[in-house]
Amino acid sequence: MVPEAGEEGKEIVVDIGVEPRTTTFAAAALMEEEHGSPIVDIDLFDSDASQHMSGHCHCFVDFTKIESRPITAADLCSFSAIGKESLYLELSNGGDTLKILLSEVLYALCMGVTLVSISQVTDAKSSVLFHGNICRIFNSLRTILGEVPKHNGLYQIFTSCPQTAVYAGKAVEVLSIDELYRRLGYVGHDAVHQLMRKGLIKELELDKDSKPSFCESCKWGKGHQKAIQRERKDDQVKAIDNQVHLDVWGPAPVETINHMEYIVTFTDDCSRDMEVYFMKKKDKVFDNYINYEAWLKTQHGAQIKKL
Repeated sequence: MVPEAGEEGKEIVVDIGVEPRTTTFAAAALMEEEHGSPIVDIDLFDSDASQHMSGHCHCFVDFTKIESRPITAADLCSFSAIGKESLYLELSNGGDTLKILLSEVLYALCMGVTLVSISQVTDAKSSVLFHGNICRIFNSLRTILGEVPKHNGLYQIFTSCPQTAVYAGKAVEVLSIDELYRRLGYVGHDAVHQLMRKGLIKELELDKDSKPSFCESCKWGKGHQKAIQRERKDDQVKAIDNQVHLDVWGPAPVETINHMEYIVTFTDDCSRDMEVYFMKKKDKVFDNYINYEAWLKTQHGAQIKKL
């Protein structure tokens, strides 16, 4: 992150393989609506951020588009990084200003601040000292590179930016049809295309080469249950023993006090009388059928003709 003495602006590569996160700030506290300003950039020094992150695209030295990666905030909400960049950070050292090059900074469009990861600073063989209301950064030779004052309990730097940066910051996020479909709450791919044609979605661009994929969640969530007929179509039997319907259900999520998990029901088609038997195992269905058959013969003098 920081250059050695006499090597101002030297890039130090940072591995972005780790999961980007911060356990200090909630997602809302990092949003552009919370901190964003057209004339002032805010740089926060975070000891619990795993990587450098920024929403200040006008500060880029270079920019590379990456596959969207979630950044997890302290409240477990997340927002997406869509690129990586290098940018210069201005540190005050007495009356002088030193520019430090941060490399492999994740770019998130909705962020209104730059988060400087203290762990990435120390990984670059630099050291950080928090003392009083000042955070001091040293290189590997123990030469001080800059100081960061504390404002409202946070170590942060406020930097004026030119008005032209306001327009440079209006980056357009390009999303695939599936990403935009999910971001809009699963409204349907046809609805996404219609909203884009009417110009109702601002600051987002649809990747026209992307193809929609099958969504298993929508299959279950938007499925329709076949209507149950309200009237009987076939004729009802005339005698109590002509036809009996058997049904088995289980296992139940909660056992009975006698550890029963299954039930079997016998419903007479003529009288609609139902008998219920509880079972510990499903293989007891036949035993309960014998019991029901005996009960039917004893109580009604009937024998099952069709099951």
